[in-house]
Amino acid sequence: MDKEVFKDLTYGMFVVSTNYNGKNVGCFVNTVVQITSSSMLFAVSVNKDNYTNKAIRSSKKFAISVLSEKSNPEVIGKFGFLCSKDVDKFADFEVLNVQNLPVVSENICGYLICELVNIVDADSHDVFIAKAVDAKKVNNFSPMTYAYYHKVIKGKAPKTAPTFVEENLSNKQANKKEDSTKKPKGKPKKNDSAKQSQLQNKAIKTKVIAQNQDYKKYRCTICGHIYDEEKEGVRFADLPKNWTCPICCVGKELFEEIK
Repeated sequence: MDKEVFKDLTYGMFVVSTNYNGKNVGCFVNTVVQITSSSMLFAVSVNKDNYTNKAIRSSKKFAISVLSEKSNPEVIGKFGFLCSKDVDKFADFEVLNVQNLPVVSENICGYLICELVNIVDADSHDVFIAKAVDAKKVNNFSPMTYAYYHKVIKGKAPKTAPTFVEENLSNKQANKKEDSTKKPKGKPKKNDSAKQSQLQNKAIKTKVIAQNQDYKKYRCTICGHIYDEEKEGVRFADLPKNWTCPICCVGKELFEEIK
């Protein structure tokens, strides 16, 4: 099976949100599909490990925010890589309250309000079948597609995304091919994973910061990870060009200095 063809399928970028036990809860998803017109039914795929999955099962209703190309990439980082059980994902963004549901409204194309109709068990995910009871187009911005997220923002798929496994299988195959042509036998294979990124960082011995120097911090605009020069012992500017975020694996060009 040639799984490369999976990448030719199109996806959008959405935040699914609800209210659970008096708290706003939400997660990033890339699979929202309209399946009927007359009854306005939609299918939304949410990983079973997501706290939001549990919340939707309980609340029986949820909102869908349609992200645009102007949406803040931090929305994807917060809602795609952090857990609502531990973090208030909505704290740093503009939020509307629509029918007692939180809608991430900052630079979105629009939103839908849905009531749960049925749940289809789909292995690692649940497919929530829901009826749209309200909807509003907010801006005429171009919707952010999954391809745009990967090619322009250079983001990575969260572990809970339906496309996560296929993407990493492709990366492993590419790495194996590169290793066989570029690396001599007996040496470790090239690995661009988050774990390897951390090992590369620790291996840099010549760029250690003196204790009496000023330290800076940098934040990943995709997942919110903080790179602390004092803690890591290496200037951010001195990290290798191929260094990646240990959380979401994006490049250092997507980090911003915290001032």
